[in-house]
Amino acid sequence: MTQKEHDIDVKKLEDFSQRYPGFFKFKLALFTILGYGYIFGIILALSAILFLFLILTNDIIPENISIPIGIIILAPILSIVVTIFRSLLFHEDEPEGLEINNDRYKHLFNEIEKVRKTLGAKEIHKVVLSQEFDMYIYQRCRFGILGNYENYLVIGLPLMIYLSEEDFKIMLCREIAYLNKRNNRFVNWVYRVGTVWRNIVDNMEDKLEVFKFLYEKFLEWYIPRYDIYTSLLNEIEKSQTYRLATISIGFNNQQNALLTMSIGENLLEEYFWPKIYENTGAMEEPFDNIFFRMKDFFAQNVDDKKTHEVINIILNEVELPVNELMSLRNKLFNLLSNDYNNKLKVSQKYFENDETDIIDRISKDWKDDNIEWWTEVYEERLNFENLKEKLKIRKLSLDEMNDMILLAETYEADNLLKIFLDILEINHNHPLALYKIGELYLNNDNEEGIDFIEKAIKFDKDYIIEGYEIIYNYLTDKGRDTEANEYCTKISNYEDLLEKVEEAIDDIKYNDEFIEHDLSWIKVKDLVDQLRDYEEINRAYLVRKDVDELKDFSFYVLFLDIDRYIEGHDSIETIGNIMSEIFGRSYIERFLDRICNEIEFDETIKIFVLKGKELDELLYSEMIQKSKIYDLSEENQD
Repeated sequence: MTQKEHDIDVKKLEDFSQRYPGFFKFKLALFTILGYGYIFGIILALSAILFLFLILTNDIIPENISIPIGIIILAPILSIVVTIFRSLLFHEDEPEGLEINNDRYKHLFNEIEKVRKTLGAKEIHKVVLSQEFDMYIYQRCRFGILGNYENYLVIGLPLMIYLSEEDFKIMLCREIAYLNKRNNRFVNWVYRVGTVWRNIVDNMEDKLEVFKFLYEKFLEWYIPRYDIYTSLLNEIEKSQTYRLATISIGFNNQQNALLTMSIGENLLEEYFWPKIYENTGAMEEPFDNIFFRMKDFFAQNVDDKKTHEVINIILNEVELPVNELMSLRNKLFNLLSNDYNNKLKVSQKYFENDETDIIDRISKDWKDDNIEWWTEVYEERLNFENLKEKLKIRKLSLDEMNDMILLAETYEADNLLKIFLDILEINHNHPLALYKIGELYLNNDNEEGIDFIEKAIKFDKDYIIEGYEIIYNYLTDKGRDTEANEYCTKISNYEDLLEKVEEAIDDIKYNDEFIEHDLSWIKVKDLVDQLRDYEEINRAYLVRKDVDELKDFSFYVLFLDIDRYIEGHDSIETIGNIMSEIFGRSYIERFLDRICNEIEFDETIKIFVLKGKELDELLYSEMIQKSKIYDLSEENQD
């Protein structure tokens, strides 16, 4: 489906859903049945093949032939059927957070139940406190296609720390309205078919990719249309939920609560979290008391500067006529100025004496969730400080210079030029430093940057496209189009050259003439270290190929001798791999794809995985024998 066709279908269905909402749901029901029907159609078709095969084996095919044929036919069919049934009977994970119970927090649960009954909503089975500034309903499907939903009310502790009781009740009403009994069952049934198909595709492509032809064409047609239907259904559902909540709590109350939420969210994003994350490089571990800090932050009065900044951020997110914008500005100003921070907060009212304990527990959870990346940043910052000390005494290796440049952009953005120039004092021809200085100069309207970028390109052609684009944009902004076009031509010529390089790589054959590689032992060691991670590899050979038309480029060729493992992690994956060998892409092709995507190597390289006659021919070559860089058997002996 093209974008134009998609837009036309969206408009048609949108108009249809507004004019005939009942018929729209009927069409959606039929479309959903089609999605389920195709799944069961696959199961029935495969079952029919099984049934037919059993009849043939009894009446026509001799027993000595039927057994091997049966293995070839029955194994994949049974695997597909089992995979589909597993996908149908999926279950979803519980939401993350701290579950609280009715026995301990009766006031909160009584309020939730009161709102639920008022709205005629479905039962809420569990309440979970999360770390987010949010509140939402999470419906967990426990038995896949059969449904059986468990309804969770997820409440963010930051929300409870910030909101007053009045606003909290309004937000409760808005979220619980989503569980209105009239539409919830139908909506969940529609959404389930999408989840089932996602599971089928994921499970099949993980283990039985060769059989995706069973559904591929159907899904190419079905999924884009299903997405249109469900997006419109989602809009209808939101509209009905909004109307139901408005009837119960009133338009103005709802709007004020939403604006209060928006204010709190922006205060956190603009002023609280940035201050917290400023400490990532200075502290070895995250704060123990993050939500106590948040509580103190919300207790402070918002000064005039922050008031105007937050109001402007919120107003920039909406498109309204000028008079409505002014009205909204006044409303936001009143909300920020009405001593909101001194009102009794929900966490104080409903948790009472347990508030400190709950804040402490969720603070510890936040620390556990963030400690890994926080520690990595701290160690990175520590490394940067060590590199700065080495820079002072001019003792940095090439790799350390590269690390220094990249880390400086994160940790010392105000001092970049001095750091880059200091690195150039150690290595006058350092490509990355030259490139970064050139970029800085041009961004600051200093034309000397062109010379620096040109020099960087002289030492490292990888900067050609990026570097010339920066120069082109600089010259275009200056109105120097003739000069700019020269760089545009250079980019185009280099892209043509890269195409020729790709063609040259494709033309390399395993039995071509090769010469010894000229790589440094450091680069070879780095490559070998990566090859060790692949248990399939027995031996590796590295050579070089000269291409007459491309003398400026070095082409390296890596030959691999590997074991062929067909088994998988379970019986279904094993069968899928065997079927791929017979009907689809071989194990060697799949291994080659994997290693080409995963190996990191700065030079132009082509990888061959050899077997049988090809491997024997290769080993007769004295050149290849001398080029061995890795041998698993020799490493095992060591």
